[in-house]
Amino acid sequence: MSSLHQGFQETGEPGGTEAVFRWLDGADESPLIQQVKQRMLDVCPVRAGDHVLDVGCGLGHEGRRLAERVGPRGRVVGIDANPAMITEARRRGVGLTLPISFEVGDAHQAGFADDTFDLCRTERVLRYVDNPEAVLSEMARLTRPGGSVLAFDFDSDQTVVDAPDRVLVRRIADVLDAAVPHPWIGRQLFGLFQRAGLRDVRVVPHAICFTGAAGFAVYQRLNRGTIDQAVRAGQVSASEVAAWWAALERAAEAETFFSAVLGFIVAGDKGEAGAPPR
Repeated sequence: MSSLHQGFQETGEPGGTEAVFRWLDGADESPLIQQVKQRMLDVCPVRAGDHVLDVGCGLGHEGRRLAERVGPRGRVVGIDANPAMITEARRRGVGLTLPISFEVGDAHQAGFADDTFDLCRTERVLRYVDNPEAVLSEMARLTRPGGSVLAFDFDSDQTVVDAPDRVLVRRIADVLDAAVPHPWIGRQLFGLFQRAGLRDVRVVPHAICFTGAAGFAVYQRLNRGTIDQAVRAGQVSASEVAAWWAALERAAEAETFFSAVLGFIVAGDKGEAGAPPR
């Protein structure tokens, strides 16, 4: 099984494209992810006439919803570094009369003029980019004075799993941390927003809990490929991994499986031109 985390980082035509698409579709349908999206809208409402940039738009799920909000006087642009994502997002938008476009783009250097958007947003993306600080600086550049930058991401080190072997829990946590370039991005967002010169930076913690057999299925689907790769790389032994899955499967069968990950919604506003920084 290939690693979904690796698939999220591909910018070409990854061999696991269909698996990644299925994961993204399933995640978008999850009430847990929909709660995150709603809380992001609560923090930074999107109104009719707004111009919005969705950085790392993936298959365009949220972009299409935002386009309905901004209406004909507004505009939504989704960018993603993976051409396969953009091709699929465009395909899904055929026949829709929405003010939206999808473009292959580098979040570090998006290529739009200064002060173009009322809101620049990104969700579960910064953990995978090369340089999160550069991406947030670019998002701030693209935001008009008085507009906002909005991000949500997890802090992988703040993932908990109820399993019997504490030492093995920590070893598996290290394996999963190593699967993404910036596993601590959640805790780093506040400082990154401040360094990008944004004002009134606010942080809303948001925990996602996976429970019972259904929660275990999600946990397993997301992480099994990464853990399998760690076995092949010698980071953890096959016997340890067998014991890991056996314990979690027993918990799932008993509907006692529990895992949770802490994430943070962070928003900041761009000051008016000539205003002193805070």
